[in-house]
Amino acid sequence: MGHGREGTTDWLAERIPTTVVPPFEIDGSRVSSSAIRRAVTEGDVVLAARLLGRPFVLSGVIVGGQKLGRTIGFPTANLARTIDGVLPSDGVYAAWFHSPRGRHAAALAIGTRPAVGGGPRSIEAYLMDYDGASLYGMACRVEVVAKLRDEWDFPSLDALVEQIGRDVEKVRKLLVPNA
Repeated sequence: MGHGREGTTDWLAERIPTTVVPPFEIDGSRVSSSAIRRAVTEGDVVLAARLLGRPFVLSGVIVGGQKLGRTIGFPTANLARTIDGVLPSDGVYAAWFHSPRGRHAAALAIGTRPAVGGGPRSIEAYLMDYDGASLYGMACRVEVVAKLRDEWDFPSLDALVEQIGRDVEKVRKLLVPNA
């Protein structure tokens, strides 16, 4: 237990009243911080949610971006994380986006954006049925529900736009099935 697994239950019991419980498992997977981190970094946010007992959450403040999403019909909220920690693997996810303006189903993109020239790793959310009111500077929370696909490069901006449309439909069917 502890840093580098240097501690033992015997060492702990000598110092404080202790009850040792057996490892907890879900569906044959041992629940541990290492297992949760591994699931998240591999993009298996469904397993991470089972191990956590709740969806994996990213939080941060909305900042300005290049505004490319707006020009192609898919404006995004760019999340600057306020707490460092693990990130899901690069790709597109179905998510619930929570802000002071409400909760919205979202297509969440995590990655380096190779289809538009690349850059530093970013977190962008396209909010379904959002009125477009500014979110800049607002603290927001994103529940990452399921991975739809890995991050891809595209031969053209048109091909990217078509795929984003398909991603949005998948999110809608997954999170808002009766819409």
